Amino acid sequence: MVRQAEDGAEIEGPEMESPGCSLVDASNGFNEMNKWPSGARFAFDSYRHNLTLVVRTGDAEAAYWLEGQEGLSQGDPLAMLLYGIALMPLAERMQDAVPGALQPWFADDSAIAGTSEQCAECLHFLCKEGPAYGYFPEPEKSWHICKAADEAEARLAFMVHNLKVNFTRGHG
Repeated sequence: MVRQAEDGAEIEGPEMESPGCSLVDASNGFNEMNKWPSGARFAFDSYRHNLTLVVRTGDAEAAYWLEGQEGLSQGDPLAMLLYGIALMPLAERMQDAVPGALQPWFADDSAIAGTSEQCAECLHFLCKEGPAYGYFPEPEKSWHICKAADEAEARLAFMVHNLKVNFTRGHG
């Protein structure tokens, strides 16, 4: 097959799969983040005591005291920074394992851009290695975006790793 490169030159060879993108959803990781090995003194001071939540009922006298003893507190401006720092070793290991994949992260959600094989390998890596870092991907809630022409190959790539993800189309 002959196709055209970006510079206008003709290239002969097999048609290559278009890149796709996998959007990985994970369980609420903030509650699982009690295993990171090191942190700043400020983080220690912020989290050295139990978090206390007071729940009041309509009765002015009755109140319930709930104490959180592990994880990061959602809503704390420091929580996302600490969570990101805690996941850096996992992201770096995944980059070493699948070097051609692009992997942007935001809190406990990650994305993977690359071929279907790269996306499937990364998700498999996260399912296998993530729990040691307090990261628990949920493939059944994750999505892979690809062209209709690439979907059969993408499904096969994820099936090889026994990953059941959702599929949808991108533009183009």
